[in-house]
Amino acid sequence: MNKKPEIYYIGNAHLDHTWLWRWTEGQDEVHATFRAALERMETDNDYVFTSAVALHYKWIEDDNPEMFKEIQKRVKEGRWQIAGGWWVQPDNNIPSGESFAREGLYGQLYFKSRFGIMAETGYCVDSFGHNGQLPQILQQQGMKNWLAFRPEKHQLKLPAEICLWQGIDGTEVIYSRPPAWYCSTPTHTLEEKYEATEKYLKEYPAALYFYGVGDHGGGATTEQLDGIREYISKDKKYKHIWGNMDDFYKEQWKKSGSIPVYKGDLQYAYRGCYTTIHELKDLNRLCESKLYSAEALSALAAISEGTAYAAEKISDAWKEVLTNQFHDIICGTCSPDATEDSIRRYCAVIHSADAVSHSAARKLTADFDTRPPKGYNKTIALSLVNPLSRSRRIPTEIHPIPHDVIRDEPVLIDSHGNKIECQNIHPIHGIPNSHLNRILFTPEIPACGADLFHAIRNEKRKIANKKLKITSAALINNRWKLSIDRKTGNIKSLYDNKNKVELIQKNSQLNKLLVLKDLRDSWGTNTDKFDDVISEFKLKSIKILEKGPLRAAFEIQREYGCCFTRERIALYRDFDYVDFSMKIIWTESFRMLKLAFPFDLDKTSSFYEIPFGTIERPVDGTEQPMHRWVELRGKNSIGKPYRVGVVAKTTGAADVLDSELRLTLVRSPLFAFMSENGMKQEIDKATTDAGIHNFEYRLYAGTRDLTLPEAADDLHIPHEIVWEGTRRGTTRKHKTLFECKPDSVHVTALKRAEDGDGYIIRLYETRGKKADVKINGPRGWKTISTTFKPYEIQTFRWKEKVKAERCNMLEL
Repeated sequence: MNKKPEIYYIGNAHLDHTWLWRWTEGQDEVHATFRAALERMETDNDYVFTSAVALHYKWIEDDNPEMFKEIQKRVKEGRWQIAGGWWVQPDNNIPSGESFAREGLYGQLYFKSRFGIMAETGYCVDSFGHNGQLPQILQQQGMKNWLAFRPEKHQLKLPAEICLWQGIDGTEVIYSRPPAWYCSTPTHTLEEKYEATEKYLKEYPAALYFYGVGDHGGGATTEQLDGIREYISKDKKYKHIWGNMDDFYKEQWKKSGSIPVYKGDLQYAYRGCYTTIHELKDLNRLCESKLYSAEALSALAAISEGTAYAAEKISDAWKEVLTNQFHDIICGTCSPDATEDSIRRYCAVIHSADAVSHSAARKLTADFDTRPPKGYNKTIALSLVNPLSRSRRIPTEIHPIPHDVIRDEPVLIDSHGNKIECQNIHPIHGIPNSHLNRILFTPEIPACGADLFHAIRNEKRKIANKKLKITSAALINNRWKLSIDRKTGNIKSLYDNKNKVELIQKNSQLNKLLVLKDLRDSWGTNTDKFDDVISEFKLKSIKILEKGPLRAAFEIQREYGCCFTRERIALYRDFDYVDFSMKIIWTESFRMLKLAFPFDLDKTSSFYEIPFGTIERPVDGTEQPMHRWVELRGKNSIGKPYRVGVVAKTTGAADVLDSELRLTLVRSPLFAFMSENGMKQEIDKATTDAGIHNFEYRLYAGTRDLTLPEAADDLHIPHEIVWEGTRRGTTRKHKTLFECKPDSVHVTALKRAEDGDGYIIRLYETRGKKADVKINGPRGWKTISTTFKPYEIQTFRWKEKVKAERCNMLEL
């Protein structure tokens, strides 16, 4: 006898805790929706409610303990299903890999501690796309199933609506895209849902049938429950099951050997949202970077100095970041007042992370003897602390101020009195040649370590500058000859001295600021490409800003209408990248700003950083979300394999058409406005991104690995600077506490375990290659030796004098 097709009824209430409303209203709706669900269970014995998002449960627990106890009772009975396992339903492209690790860490451990269970099914019904590393992340968080409604059928064709989703490392989860929408609305009625479900069941043995009012919460109504029960009473074709998603997936796993496989990203519902409201993207990446440093430095100080680890501050700060990574916030599709709430939340995180980092750094350098070295009477002592697990040399800027010690243009010595090559540069505020002058130098600081320096009076010594030249229109170092078009301010030639090749297409220019007409909505609905260029910024002025010896730079000012940019284009004597920084005053509406790099490459392919990995994407001009870098690979003008990469500090998306890369900087649709037909330009409402924006980006090129993952860390995670004062200490030697080799395997977390038992170290392989890894800690800590598969993520629990133990992302 053939088994009847099955319909699993999933009562739910999609709850956008922030969208067209502020989080306070969202919190109120969580209370009302959960109360309504409990009341339905009192009067309807069939009803099973499914709800994800640990944050929502935490709100109930904090504000209404009695209701929370009712929910715990219903969970135990099986009438209330826990799903998702994450703190929120985030956007699944913009957050870092470590942010996804924390979604499960805080979400699943919360569910386990409050309900005695953890979610088995990952659940992001409304998120707009899903990165190709999620299967591995989900499996390491105890979830082997994935449910999402987007992208829809017309946006992404799958081999089947139930398939094995295989991530970039080969890990698989079962993904289901249900046949009808997750909300019951005037346009998604029960009848329409049944029509879609019956059609679906002609191909598949089982279907998930979601019902319940949503977006602003609500859940199942009595009318919906009566309507479902009426259908069931008349139907003889199907088996009807109230709940349970996990049971649905268990049935699919039984026949997983015959389920089609889908590999890589699940993309895209929308594309414009990866650059809408630039400030949110900028603050998000800044918070992620600062929290890495705060955790690592606090852990190092606790391990080496016995100080307290800032567990509560760090945990609270991470949860605020995760809250802001909710898909309708971080994608910039929320209302203006909700945006302001989120910006303030990010700012609080930055303050908290800075306080933790600096306090820990001071403890790590407390044993330095900061008295002036022999031969010097007065100095200003400072320490640099490197939170990364590899030794690195990066440009560092400081500004020593006291007049009684520093006059004119200060210089630097190390802790033993040896002179350090440095360069005085313009202040970031005030006037040149004042007490606000800054020093640029490029010290090498050991892995997870620190070193001591002193600023002293300038002895007016001249330093030869043989490797770095600047003229009125060109910058030249050993690697590059960069020529500026003095009519446009664009780069007209970028010649690679090492490989004897020009990077820029013939009759083209690089670093062009293109203005595009953009009448799409906040999401970029129905748009794959943004390519309607209507103008570009025009040159206002160009001048030499810095002349070396370490860095030479032009300052270029450009304008478009009432918009204005101030840019620094620089070459370093000792580094192989071209360095850019830009401040933009943006006043346009219904426009997009892109930065164009027309490279002279043939047969190109493009690769983007994604959470915990890298993925290849098309070179067809379609808009693609990017993390911190994008790389083009192809043949250069002399027919040899060649790579060009751009590392960008505050950019969320890019497109590549053949060999032209364009970074998307800002876009200005209406706030929280959705229209499939686009917008009318004359609409008199507020648009996004008006104001001041800062961008930093670096261009790398060559014939081999460009080390872009390391370059991205260098740009995003600076050394911590400690101004020391003068004290007697026990050492003047640099120190290192922790190191990981090879550099291509990155430490993404060094923190105390959530249960306080030891420390957690998480790493991932960045190049898509097998790697043998060694991690060395302080004296008394056993070396970790392990082998990584391509793009594998590994987590260890580490204790003094005890062999490290492998664990999952939940630290279990």
